[in-house]
Amino acid sequence: MKELMTLAMLAIPSAFAAWTITQEEIFRDFREWLETACKDRCYVAKKLAFLLTCYFCTGTWTGFFFLMLCPVKFVSQGGQGYLLAWFALAAIEQVYLTSFHILRVLLRWARANADAAEGWK
Repeated sequence: MKELMTLAMLAIPSAFAAWTITQEEIFRDFREWLETACKDRCYVAKKLAFLLTCYFCTGTWTGFFFLMLCPVKFVSQGGQGYLLAWFALAAIEQVYLTSFHILRVLLRWARANADAAEGWK
């Protein structure tokens, strides 16, 4: 139980890093450059470019990075514990990222409805 709570807490900064890299304006120029630079390249270059534009993919690797900073073993001892912790961390991150994405969509929808209602007055 302690390990699961640790992973849930570790998923917060990891999900934040993944969202920032893939969605926020601070990395927009880098993402656009990466997409155009790798457009006509080999398969591996295209996949590496996609890695930094997909929050699911980026979240998995930021989770790996954070797990290396704060090693946590989950369920089992040894290498299997680290592997299970990585998968569990990625799953928890995806719950956070998807929830945040849904919240943003709902807020935009509410704002659009409010703007439309004000326009009718």
